[in-house]
Amino acid sequence: MAASCGSRVLRICTSVVQKGSTRGLNRICSSSVVIPRRNYYDYESNLTPDLERFVYNWSRVKNTLGSTPLKESLTQKEEWTERTLRCGVIGVKLGMTTLFTKEGVEIPSTAVQVLECNVISAHEPGEGHEAWNFGKDPRFAHLIIGAVDASPIYKPERYSNMFKDAGVPVKRKLTLFRVTPNAMLQPGTPLYAGHFRPGMWVDVMGRTSGKGFQGVMKRWGFKGMPASHGVTKTHRRPGAIGQGGTPSKVWKGKKMPGNMGNRLRWMTGLKVWRVNTRHNVLYLQGQTPGHMGSLLKIKDSILWHKRLTEAPPFPTYYPDEGEELDEDLYADDLHRLTDPSIVYDIDEE
Repeated sequence: MAASCGSRVLRICTSVVQKGSTRGLNRICSSSVVIPRRNYYDYESNLTPDLERFVYNWSRVKNTLGSTPLKESLTQKEEWTERTLRCGVIGVKLGMTTLFTKEGVEIPSTAVQVLECNVISAHEPGEGHEAWNFGKDPRFAHLIIGAVDASPIYKPERYSNMFKDAGVPVKRKLTLFRVTPNAMLQPGTPLYAGHFRPGMWVDVMGRTSGKGFQGVMKRWGFKGMPASHGVTKTHRRPGAIGQGGTPSKVWKGKKMPGNMGNRLRWMTGLKVWRVNTRHNVLYLQGQTPGHMGSLLKIKDSILWHKRLTEAPPFPTYYPDEGEELDEDLYADDLHRLTDPSIVYDIDEE
């Protein structure tokens, strides 16, 4: 008994040293040892709201004061081909609205705002990263994109230091895009809604709304048992889940109650109907995963019949190069709200 208890203590202490986990330590000693896993900036804990707001505003500009790779050297542009993979953007879901075609067909659409999106780091083909599992395929490069400025007070110090080399504020969300070498971007490059144009097709990834633990009727759409005639307290139950004799088990993948939602899902082949360049808002066809305010990952569609056939803004849209865009860009078959909906001639007598 003593030997087994000693081996258990040694196993728990070993996990504390290797992984930094204190689980199970409270059971074997009176005073638990807390292993710090993150190093935060040493700000005073009694910051007033005004001082905290000042630190947040200062963090948005302090990284942009020094020299950045974007200011020192510009990316050498190359030609776009049909096999080119461009970078995508991160957007904030604003909600759903309704658009109409010129024939009067109603189009449910989702408004997504590209908010404070920048390139954080660029990695050449074959170049990996210590915190990201990529770099094994020598054919593709990788770009880390960040969006939505965040306060460094509640971010780890190691995470906040990632944005100094790019010369951008600390970001709330980071994501990875696989691109071809001719579509590389310098760290610090801003990304706008003009990266996409009306008529293009995109793929959107987001996290679905969490529903918690749900039964089979809500989770899988089961019909359920009859409401009466001999049914007792089994109206919403799944029923039989397997055979008793053969095979004497429940098959893997059986539809049963469990957690619903809160999963990453891709929506492929969504058309871009409208682009607002002033507020950086994209109007995408149909619904997208997630609730209002959630972050979405948007990139060019990979469907073979919806891939790009004409050169898009490559490698991205640069507003400083003299290309002036209208405030609102519409698809060819989309009705503009400023145009009259009914046009008819009046015969003059």
